[in-house]
Amino acid sequence: MDRARPSSYKVNFPEHLVRAARMPPITSVRFGSIDVARWLAAAAIVVFHSGAFLSDLEFGKAFGFTYYGVDFFFVLSGFVIMQAHAADLSHPERLGTFAKKRFLRIYPPYWCVLAFAIGFLLWFNLRDPLTWSNLLSSTFLIPRSAKDFGIITQAWTLHYELIFYIFFGICIALPRRISLLLLVAVPALVYGLFVSGTQPFANATMAFKNISLFFFGVIVAVCVPRISVLVGGFLLALGLLTLAGLATEAVALPSFVPAWGLASALVIAGGAAIEIRKGSVSSKTTDILGALCYGTYLIHLPLFSFLEVSGLLSKLRTGNPAFDCAVLVAIGLFAGLVFHFACERPIVALFKNLLATRQRRDVAVALP
Repeated sequence: MDRARPSSYKVNFPEHLVRAARMPPITSVRFGSIDVARWLAAAAIVVFHSGAFLSDLEFGKAFGFTYYGVDFFFVLSGFVIMQAHAADLSHPERLGTFAKKRFLRIYPPYWCVLAFAIGFLLWFNLRDPLTWSNLLSSTFLIPRSAKDFGIITQAWTLHYELIFYIFFGICIALPRRISLLLLVAVPALVYGLFVSGTQPFANATMAFKNISLFFFGVIVAVCVPRISVLVGGFLLALGLLTLAGLATEAVALPSFVPAWGLASALVIAGGAAIEIRKGSVSSKTTDILGALCYGTYLIHLPLFSFLEVSGLLSKLRTGNPAFDCAVLVAIGLFAGLVFHFACERPIVALFKNLLATRQRRDVAVALP
């Protein structure tokens, strides 16, 4: 039974919002379609950076849209966190477990890549990025601006991930009605600031747009259990058509709509709804593809930098831009595969064991 709270905390919410806050995690479904989609999003970002490193203007013009794989990841993160942890809202005793899972997901693999990047910078005597400020912010993912490019350039997106995790952790720790209020009011405020273009600091509009994408995913997670197969199929088709239209510039949405985020939300909603109703399309292959995306995202850009600094990138050039980009993309994707099995999985398992050992030791000390 809930303890009595001051009357100022009493906010009347529609019943469907209260039910959504109690939504259990969808643990029985492994979304194979989303695992494939997230790997394709990671591959798209590898394609974008390949064109940038080869300085191919024509390639960049044709495939510049691949940058927006980042928007898909932001929406997906909001969806995953909400569908997995909605039942934890207003249960502060679960905050430690939530924080541990998020830590294991983000930091150990990231630190491996950071160590590699620092190592080759020192090896080639490139010490300019290795300031104390940059090392501190890069190690702990502390943002210094709305788009802080640290030692691992693409880690700027992880700043937004951590901001969302902190916000969701606060919602876990607070009473249900306050959590619901935050889940409604904060997204409305963030989206309003994005639409209005309010500039309290540099790159504010971009920051509010990125943060709002996480809440697109939260909305999808709340709605998906209530979407029929027919509606799911329609949303999936509409999302894919919108993505294709945006890529070919055949579709132009108003500036107040994060177009790529909206299309990503439609794809995730449609794919998840169909799998819930019709059964998962998950397989060992889709599981592996889903697991590869984070490592691929982390390792490919530092690897490309190493190839450039060492002179190996120039040796890979054949004079055929399309072929060169294809080779570099293949290298980036293969590096993600190797990194996942050789580094990411072992280091996460190591940290998990260390945390479990410490927890058992703390319990043993606490016992009389």
